[in-house]
Amino acid sequence: NRLVAGISPSWNRVSDNRFTNVAGRKGARTAQSEQRSQNLTAYLENQLDITQQWTLVTGAQWTHSERRYEDAFLTNGDQSLEVSYSQLSPKLGFLWQAGESWTVFGNLSGSFEPPSFGELSGGVGVDLLDAQTARTVEIGTRGELARVKWDVVAYDARVRDELLSLNTPGGQPLGTVNAPRANHRGLEL
Repeated sequence: NRLVAGISPSWNRVSDNRFTNVAGRKGARTAQSEQRSQNLTAYLENQLDITQQWTLVTGAQWTHSERRYEDAFLTNGDQSLEVSYSQLSPKLGFLWQAGESWTVFGNLSGSFEPPSFGELSGGVGVDLLDAQTARTVEIGTRGELARVKWDVVAYDARVRDELLSLNTPGGQPLGTVNAPRANHRGLEL
């Protein structure tokens, strides 16, 4: 039995001052804000060898994030916000030692991604966005035989409130939106 546990705290403070570009020189102010964020992630994973060939993998990750945006440029209205996001993401999987030097594995897992300040305030104004969540199923194999090494994974992810950054055809940022539902499927080689 192997147990891995940990925490990952992070925090950040940014003073954001924006101005128009007048031939490479600072022009009129267009935005001013203080941005503070805090993130705490705690995780736990257990790998239990059922037999010499089969391992059961269980785990969970809890994430709590806070965003505070203090608008100091009020000519276009007060766009300040204070919001928090929390979620528990579970994981269940297996590992099969199929041969001496190769394995087959599979997982069913949840994921959680709160919006960053760039996503909350990267467009024309400040948008209150939902966190992105997903449920993902994957199955794959990795190993080596003779002179060949491989790592192949097929996956299917059902994403809710996907964070999508939008731009004009000319590349100008329009901001980020939540796409209600999306499916991501693929094969990684």
